[in-house]
Amino acid sequence: GVSALELASEQQPDLILLDVRMPGIDGYEVCRQLKAAEKTASIPVIFVSAMDEATDKVLGFAVGGVDYVTKPFQAKEVLARVETHLTLRNLQRQLEMQNQLLQQEIIERKRAETALSKTNEELEERVRERTTALITSNEILNAELDERRRAEEARRKSQVEKESLLLQVRKQEEQVREIMNTVPEGVLLLDETGRIIQANPIARQDLKQLNGLHE
Repeated sequence: GVSALELASEQQPDLILLDVRMPGIDGYEVCRQLKAAEKTASIPVIFVSAMDEATDKVLGFAVGGVDYVTKPFQAKEVLARVETHLTLRNLQRQLEMQNQLLQQEIIERKRAETALSKTNEELEERVRERTTALITSNEILNAELDERRRAEEARRKSQVEKESLLLQVRKQEEQVREIMNTVPEGVLLLDETGRIIQANPIARQDLKQLNGLHE
């Protein structure tokens, strides 16, 4: 029994055929210690003994044995049982490996979801900042246009001043257009009546899709 424990710990066999009656410690105690040790706990143990009482078999299963073969036995029967339990152990190992892979995949997915959530938050923040900048620029542009129109009507500026004003307005509109085109969302500029006066490419694409749906 002691030798069996030492060998099993060192070599970790795929399956153990264990006699019950042995000098020193019997097979039941050997099985108990095998199942108590982390290295050997998963090794299937088949008891092979001339002790064929029901209590002997029950005790064998109670201490962790997977099967109990009584002597005398047929070799084919023992081989068939060994093959069955080896197959079961291989299936168990495959399931354990699949479970580990699944757990690792779950961990990686959680990491990916966390990273994606962080990216989305950063993107939303940038959209808010750019939208605020767009609104501010639009307000400034509208205020400047109103002021220049009033000044033009009051002082009847010369044609040169008008051309200069129009040039500045075009530059400001281009700046607004550039800001709008950098925003990764559809943006529309409306006049007081709700009429669309400007739209970025994403908004135009969305409007086309909506018109297609209505058609």
